[in-house]
Amino acid sequence: MPGAVPPFANVLKIKGIIDSEFGVHEKMAFNAGLKSKSIVMSFKDFPLEGFEMIDITEEESQKV
Repeated sequence: MPGAVPPFANVLKIKGIIDSEFGVHEKMAFNAGLKSKSIVMSFKDFPLEGFEMIDITEEESQKV
């Protein structure tokens, strides 16, 4: 799909960013290159190489 970025930073040799809270979920789903297909996998099986974990999200009570 033109403009789509795969969820694996190491495939494109780019640095990926992932929220540090992302791992609280047991599973994840992402586009598989088709609008009609998705991949579901456990977070523990997701290859984190090439990713930097940072705090992106914030608690609702902290929003201004």
